[in-house]
Amino acid sequence: MGITAEETFFDGGADIANFKQANLELKSQQETLRATILETEFETQRLFYGLLLAYETKRIAKDLVDQAEAHYEEVKTKFEHGTASKFDVLQSKVQVSRLMPQLINAENSIQLIMTEFKKLLFLNMQEEVIIKGELEYAPIEINEESFLMEAYANRPEMKLKSLGVDIEKWGIEFAKATGAPQVSGNFEYAARSGDVSDMVNKRHGNWSIGLKTSIALFDGFSTAAKINEARAKYKHAMLDKEDYIEQISVDVRNACLNMREAESVIRAQKDSIVEAKESLRLSEVRYDTGVGINLDVFDAQVALAQIEQSLAQGIYDYITAKADLYRVMGREFSREEN
Repeated sequence: MGITAEETFFDGGADIANFKQANLELKSQQETLRATILETEFETQRLFYGLLLAYETKRIAKDLVDQAEAHYEEVKTKFEHGTASKFDVLQSKVQVSRLMPQLINAENSIQLIMTEFKKLLFLNMQEEVIIKGELEYAPIEINEESFLMEAYANRPEMKLKSLGVDIEKWGIEFAKATGAPQVSGNFEYAARSGDVSDMVNKRHGNWSIGLKTSIALFDGFSTAAKINEARAKYKHAMLDKEDYIEQISVDVRNACLNMREAESVIRAQKDSIVEAKESLRLSEVRYDTGVGINLDVFDAQVALAQIEQSLAQGIYDYITAKADLYRVMGREFSREEN
Protein backbone atom coordinates (compact mmCIF):
# COMPACT_ATOMS: atom_id res chain seq x y z
CA MET A 1 0.00 0.00 0.00
CA GLY A 2 1.42 3.39 -0.89
CA ILE A 3 0.76 7.00 -1.71
CA THR A 4 2.75 9.34 -3.90
CA ALA A 5 2.51 13.13 -4.37
CA GLU A 6 4.44 15.20 -6.88
CA GLU A 7 4.51 18.94 -7.52
CA THR A 8 6.32 21.03 -10.10
CA PHE A 9 7.96 24.08 -8.51
CA PHE A 10 9.40 25.64 -11.64
CA ASP A 11 8.75 24.87 -15.32
CA GLY A 12 10.31 27.92 -16.93
CA GLY A 13 7.03 29.85 -16.82
CA ALA A 14 5.13 27.44 -19.13
CA ASP A 15 2.12 27.14 -16.81
CA ILE A 16 1.85 30.91 -16.38
CA ALA A 17 2.10 31.49 -20.13
CA ASN A 18 -0.46 28.77 -20.78
CA PHE A 19 -2.84 30.28 -18.22
CA LYS A 20 -2.46 33.78 -19.69
CA GLN A 21 -3.13 32.46 -23.19
CA ALA A 22 -6.22 30.57 -22.02
CA ASN A 23 -7.57 33.68 -20.30
CA LEU A 24 -7.00 35.75 -23.46
CA GLU A 25 -8.67 33.05 -25.56
CA LEU A 26 -11.73 33.30 -23.32
CA LYS A 27 -11.89 37.05 -23.90
CA SER A 28 -11.48 36.43 -27.63
CA GLN A 29 -14.50 34.14 -27.64
CA GLN A 30 -16.52 36.77 -25.78
CA GLU A 31 -15.59 39.41 -28.36
CA THR A 32 -16.36 36.99 -31.19
CA LEU A 33 -19.82 36.51 -29.71
CA ARG A 34 -20.30 40.29 -29.45
CA ALA A 35 -19.22 40.71 -33.08
CA THR A 36 -21.83 38.13 -34.11
CA ILE A 37 -24.50 39.97 -32.10
CA LEU A 38 -23.63 43.28 -33.76
CA GLU A 39 -23.72 41.69 -37.21
CA THR A 40 -27.11 40.12 -36.47
CA GLU A 41 -28.47 43.46 -35.23
CA PHE A 42 -27.28 45.16 -38.41
CA GLU A 43 -28.83 42.51 -40.67
CA THR A 44 -32.10 42.71 -38.74
CA GLN A 45 -32.26 46.48 -39.17
CA ARG A 46 -31.29 46.25 -42.83
CA LEU A 47 -34.07 43.79 -43.60
CA PHE A 48 -36.66 45.47 -41.36
CA TYR A 49 -36.18 48.87 -42.97
CA GLY A 50 -35.82 47.15 -46.32
CA LEU A 51 -39.35 45.86 -45.83
CA LEU A 52 -40.58 49.33 -44.90
CA LEU A 53 -38.95 50.66 -48.09
CA ALA A 54 -40.57 47.87 -50.12
CA TYR A 55 -44.00 48.70 -48.67
CA GLU A 56 -43.45 52.39 -49.43
CA THR A 57 -42.34 51.51 -52.97
CA LYS A 58 -45.50 49.49 -53.41
CA ARG A 59 -47.61 52.40 -52.13
CA ILE A 60 -45.95 54.80 -54.58
CA ALA A 61 -46.42 52.36 -57.47
CA LYS A 62 -50.05 51.79 -56.47
CA ASP A 63 -50.72 55.54 -56.29
CA LEU A 64 -49.15 55.98 -59.71
CA VAL A 65 -51.29 53.22 -61.22
CA ASP A 66 -54.41 54.65 -59.53
CA GLN A 67 -53.63 58.10 -60.93
CA ALA A 68 -53.10 56.66 -64.41
CA GLU A 69 -56.34 54.67 -64.24
CA ALA A 70 -58.29 57.70 -63.00
CA HIS A 71 -56.84 59.79 -65.80
CA TYR A 72 -57.72 57.05 -68.31
CA GLU A 73 -61.33 57.05 -67.13
CA GLU A 74 -61.42 60.82 -67.35
CA VAL A 75 -60.04 60.77 -70.91
CA LYS A 76 -62.61 58.14 -71.91
CA THR A 77 -65.37 60.37 -70.60
CA LYS A 78 -63.97 63.31 -72.53
CA PHE A 79 -63.77 61.17 -75.68
CA GLU A 80 -67.42 60.18 -75.28
CA HIS A 81 -68.29 63.88 -75.09
CA GLY A 82 -66.09 64.67 -78.05
CA THR A 83 -63.53 66.74 -76.14
CA ALA A 84 -60.66 64.21 -76.35
CA SER A 85 -59.16 62.29 -79.24
CA LYS A 86 -59.01 58.54 -79.73
CA PHE A 87 -55.24 58.84 -79.60
CA ASP A 88 -55.44 60.29 -76.08
CA VAL A 89 -57.62 57.35 -74.98
CA LEU A 90 -55.23 54.79 -76.40
CA GLN A 91 -52.23 56.63 -74.98
CA SER A 92 -53.80 56.73 -71.51
CA LYS A 93 -54.63 53.02 -71.62
CA VAL A 94 -51.08 52.15 -72.68
CA GLN A 95 -49.74 54.26 -69.82
CA VAL A 96 -51.69 52.15 -67.30
CA SER A 97 -50.28 48.97 -68.84
CA ARG A 98 -46.75 50.38 -68.72
CA LEU A 99 -47.02 51.12 -65.00
CA MET A 100 -48.48 47.77 -63.89
CA PRO A 101 -45.13 45.88 -63.95
CA GLN A 102 -43.70 48.35 -61.42
CA LEU A 103 -46.50 47.50 -59.01
CA ILE A 104 -46.01 43.77 -59.54
CA ASN A 105 -42.25 44.10 -58.99
CA ALA A 106 -42.87 46.01 -55.77
CA GLU A 107 -45.15 43.24 -54.49
CA ASN A 108 -42.58 40.57 -55.40
CA SER A 109 -39.85 42.56 -53.66
CA ILE A 110 -41.85 42.51 -50.43
CA GLN A 111 -42.15 38.72 -50.60
CA LEU A 112 -38.45 38.22 -51.28
CA ILE A 113 -37.30 40.46 -48.43
CA MET A 114 -39.89 38.95 -46.09
CA THR A 115 -38.55 35.48 -46.86
CA GLU A 116 -35.02 36.59 -46.02
CA PHE A 117 -36.28 38.33 -42.87
CA LYS A 118 -38.08 35.19 -41.63
CA LYS A 119 -34.98 33.13 -42.31
CA LEU A 120 -32.88 35.51 -40.20
CA LEU A 121 -35.40 35.32 -37.33
CA PHE A 122 -35.81 31.52 -37.67
CA LEU A 123 -39.53 31.88 -38.33
CA ASN A 124 -41.74 29.49 -40.24
CA MET A 125 -42.10 30.62 -43.85
CA GLN A 126 -45.88 30.15 -43.65
CA GLU A 127 -46.14 32.29 -40.53
CA GLU A 128 -47.68 35.71 -41.07
CA VAL A 129 -45.48 38.62 -40.00
CA ILE A 130 -46.91 42.12 -39.58
CA ILE A 131 -44.38 44.93 -39.88
CA LYS A 132 -45.12 48.04 -37.83
CA GLY A 133 -43.08 51.18 -38.36
CA GLU A 134 -42.19 53.81 -40.90
CA LEU A 135 -39.13 55.23 -42.59
CA GLU A 136 -38.10 58.13 -40.38
CA TYR A 137 -35.19 60.47 -40.97
CA ALA A 138 -33.41 60.97 -37.63
CA PRO A 139 -30.10 62.74 -38.40
CA ILE A 140 -27.08 62.68 -36.10
CA GLU A 141 -24.07 64.98 -36.00
CA ILE A 142 -21.27 63.50 -38.09
CA ASN A 143 -17.93 63.66 -36.24
CA GLU A 144 -15.57 61.34 -38.05
CA GLU A 145 -12.70 61.70 -35.57
CA SER A 146 -14.95 60.84 -32.63
CA PHE A 147 -16.38 57.87 -34.53
CA LEU A 148 -12.85 56.61 -35.23
CA MET A 149 -11.84 56.79 -31.56
CA GLU A 150 -14.96 54.88 -30.54
CA ALA A 151 -14.36 52.24 -33.21
CA TYR A 152 -10.74 51.76 -32.11
CA ALA A 153 -11.87 51.32 -28.50
CA ASN A 154 -15.08 49.28 -28.89
CA ARG A 155 -15.19 47.37 -32.18
CA PRO A 156 -14.99 43.63 -31.34
CA GLU A 157 -12.76 42.85 -34.32
CA MET A 158 -10.29 45.51 -33.15
CA LYS A 159 -10.21 43.97 -29.69
CA LEU A 160 -9.72 40.55 -31.26
CA LYS A 161 -6.66 41.82 -33.10
CA SER A 162 -5.21 43.25 -29.88
CA LEU A 163 -5.95 40.04 -28.01
CA GLY A 164 -4.31 38.08 -30.83
CA VAL A 165 -1.11 40.10 -30.35
CA ASP A 166 -1.12 39.39 -26.59
CA ILE A 167 -1.79 35.68 -27.17
CA GLU A 168 1.18 35.39 -29.54
CA LYS A 169 3.34 37.38 -27.10
CA TRP A 170 2.69 34.81 -24.39
CA GLY A 171 3.29 32.14 -27.02
CA ILE A 172 6.91 33.32 -27.14
CA GLU A 173 7.20 32.89 -23.37
CA PHE A 174 5.69 29.42 -23.61
CA ALA A 175 8.20 28.46 -26.31
CA LYS A 176 11.10 29.72 -24.17
CA ALA A 177 9.88 27.66 -21.25
CA THR A 178 10.35 24.39 -23.16
CA GLY A 179 14.15 24.79 -22.92
CA ALA A 180 14.27 26.05 -19.31
CA PRO A 181 15.24 23.89 -16.31
CA GLN A 182 12.43 21.86 -14.76
CA VAL A 183 12.31 21.65 -10.95
CA SER A 184 9.89 19.35 -9.15
CA GLY A 185 9.53 17.73 -5.76
CA ASN A 186 7.90 14.48 -4.65
CA PHE A 187 6.80 12.71 -1.50
CA GLU A 188 6.22 8.97 -1.21
CA TYR A 189 5.02 6.71 1.59
CA ALA A 190 4.76 2.92 1.24
CA ALA A 191 3.97 0.11 3.63
CA ARG A 192 4.48 -3.62 2.99
CA SER A 193 3.35 -6.56 5.13
CA GLY A 194 2.09 -10.11 4.76
CA ASP A 195 -0.67 -9.25 7.22
CA VAL A 196 -3.10 -6.56 6.08
CA SER A 197 -4.22 -5.81 9.64
CA ASP A 198 -0.61 -5.18 10.69
CA MET A 199 0.51 -3.19 7.63
CA VAL A 200 0.54 0.41 8.88
CA ASN A 201 3.21 0.70 11.57
CA LYS A 202 6.75 1.99 11.91
CA ARG A 203 8.38 -1.35 11.11
CA HIS A 204 6.57 -1.84 7.78
CA GLY A 205 6.34 1.77 6.52
CA ASN A 206 8.87 3.86 4.59
CA TRP A 207 8.67 7.44 3.36
CA SER A 208 10.83 9.61 1.20
CA ILE A 209 11.03 13.23 0.04
CA GLY A 210 12.93 14.21 -3.09
CA LEU A 211 13.79 17.23 -5.23
CA LYS A 212 14.47 16.78 -8.95
CA THR A 213 15.96 19.20 -11.43
CA SER A 214 16.27 18.46 -15.14
CA ILE A 215 17.64 20.44 -18.05
CA ALA A 216 18.13 19.46 -21.67
CA LEU A 217 21.78 19.74 -22.70
CA PHE A 218 20.91 19.40 -26.39
CA ASP A 219 17.45 19.22 -27.99
CA GLY A 220 18.41 19.39 -31.64
CA PHE A 221 17.66 23.14 -31.72
CA SER A 222 13.97 22.34 -31.16
CA THR A 223 13.52 25.11 -28.57
CA ALA A 224 15.18 27.72 -30.79
CA ALA A 225 12.92 26.72 -33.67
CA LYS A 226 9.81 27.01 -31.49
CA ILE A 227 10.90 30.45 -30.25
CA ASN A 228 11.51 31.68 -33.81
CA GLU A 229 8.13 30.35 -34.90
CA ALA A 230 6.39 32.09 -31.97
CA ARG A 231 8.17 35.38 -32.74
CA ALA A 232 7.11 35.15 -36.39
CA LYS A 233 3.48 34.64 -35.32
CA TYR A 234 3.77 37.63 -32.99
CA LYS A 235 5.08 39.88 -35.79
CA HIS A 236 2.30 38.66 -38.09
CA ALA A 237 -0.30 39.47 -35.41
CA MET A 238 1.19 42.97 -35.04
CA LEU A 239 1.03 43.60 -38.80
CA ASP A 240 -2.51 42.22 -38.92
CA LYS A 241 -3.55 44.64 -36.16
CA GLU A 242 -1.94 47.63 -37.93
CA ASP A 243 -3.66 46.68 -41.18
CA TYR A 244 -7.02 46.43 -39.43
CA ILE A 245 -6.57 49.89 -37.91
CA GLU A 246 -6.42 51.24 -41.47
CA GLN A 247 -9.47 49.17 -42.42
CA ILE A 248 -11.47 50.70 -39.57
CA SER A 249 -10.56 54.15 -40.86
CA VAL A 250 -11.84 53.18 -44.31
CA ASP A 251 -15.07 51.70 -42.91
CA VAL A 252 -15.84 54.78 -40.81
CA ARG A 253 -15.10 57.09 -43.73
CA ASN A 254 -17.39 55.10 -46.05
CA ALA A 255 -20.24 55.12 -43.54
CA CYS A 256 -19.91 58.90 -43.03
CA LEU A 257 -19.79 59.54 -46.79
CA ASN A 258 -22.88 57.38 -47.32
CA MET A 259 -24.72 59.30 -44.60
CA ARG A 260 -23.77 62.66 -46.11
CA GLU A 261 -24.83 61.50 -49.56
CA ALA A 262 -28.17 60.26 -48.25
CA GLU A 263 -28.68 63.54 -46.39
CA SER A 264 -28.16 65.48 -49.62
CA VAL A 265 -30.69 63.32 -51.44
CA ILE A 266 -33.26 63.70 -48.67
CA ARG A 267 -32.93 67.48 -48.56
CA ALA A 268 -33.17 67.77 -52.34
CA GLN A 269 -36.23 65.54 -52.64
CA LYS A 270 -38.02 67.16 -49.71
CA ASP A 271 -37.65 70.53 -51.41
CA SER A 272 -38.93 69.13 -54.72
CA ILE A 273 -41.91 67.07 -53.62
CA VAL A 274 -44.19 70.09 -53.04
CA GLU A 275 -43.35 71.48 -56.48
CA ALA A 276 -43.94 68.06 -58.08
CA LYS A 277 -47.43 67.82 -56.56
CA GLU A 278 -48.27 71.32 -57.72
CA SER A 279 -46.92 70.52 -61.18
CA LEU A 280 -49.20 67.47 -61.39
CA ARG A 281 -52.20 69.53 -60.33
CA LEU A 282 -51.48 72.21 -62.92
CA SER A 283 -50.92 69.68 -65.70
CA GLU A 284 -54.32 68.11 -64.97
CA VAL A 285 -55.99 71.54 -64.96
CA ARG A 286 -54.29 72.49 -68.22
CA TYR A 287 -55.43 69.24 -69.84
CA ASP A 288 -58.99 69.67 -68.59
CA THR A 289 -59.12 73.16 -70.05
CA GLY A 290 -57.61 72.01 -73.35
CA VAL A 291 -54.39 74.00 -72.94
CA GLY A 292 -52.14 71.10 -72.02
CA ILE A 293 -51.57 67.74 -73.62
CA ASN A 294 -51.96 64.18 -72.38
CA LEU A 295 -48.21 63.64 -72.19
CA ASP A 296 -47.80 66.51 -69.70
CA VAL A 297 -50.03 64.67 -67.23
CA PHE A 298 -48.07 61.43 -67.66
CA ASP A 299 -44.76 63.21 -67.12
CA ALA A 300 -46.01 64.98 -63.99
CA GLN A 301 -47.36 61.74 -62.50
CA VAL A 302 -44.12 59.86 -63.13
CA ALA A 303 -41.99 62.78 -61.88
CA LEU A 304 -43.90 62.89 -58.57
CA ALA A 305 -43.56 59.12 -58.12
CA GLN A 306 -39.83 59.28 -58.85
CA ILE A 307 -39.28 62.04 -56.30
CA GLU A 308 -41.26 60.12 -53.65
CA GLN A 309 -39.27 56.98 -54.44
CA SER A 310 -35.95 58.87 -54.26
CA LEU A 311 -36.95 60.37 -50.91
CA ALA A 312 -37.87 56.96 -49.47
CA GLN A 313 -34.66 55.43 -50.85
CA GLY A 314 -32.62 58.30 -49.38
CA ILE A 315 -34.11 57.80 -45.92
CA TYR A 316 -33.48 54.04 -46.13
CA ASP A 317 -29.88 54.64 -47.25
CA TYR A 318 -29.33 57.02 -44.34
CA ILE A 319 -30.77 54.56 -41.81
CA THR A 320 -28.67 51.66 -43.08
CA ALA A 321 -25.53 53.83 -43.28
CA LYS A 322 -26.06 54.87 -39.66
CA ALA A 323 -26.65 51.25 -38.63
CA ASP A 324 -23.45 50.26 -40.45
CA LEU A 325 -21.56 53.05 -38.65
CA TYR A 326 -22.78 51.79 -35.28
CA ARG A 327 -21.68 48.27 -36.21
CA VAL A 328 -18.24 49.56 -37.20
CA MET A 329 -17.97 51.45 -33.89
CA GLY A 330 -19.05 48.40 -31.91
CA ARG A 331 -22.10 50.26 -30.60
CA GLU A 332 -25.03 48.00 -29.83
CA PHE A 333 -28.55 48.71 -31.04
CA SER A 334 -30.47 51.34 -29.08
CA ARG A 335 -34.21 51.74 -29.58
CA GLU A 336 -34.04 55.39 -28.52
CA GLU A 337 -31.36 56.24 -31.11
CA ASN A 338 -33.13 54.39 -33.95
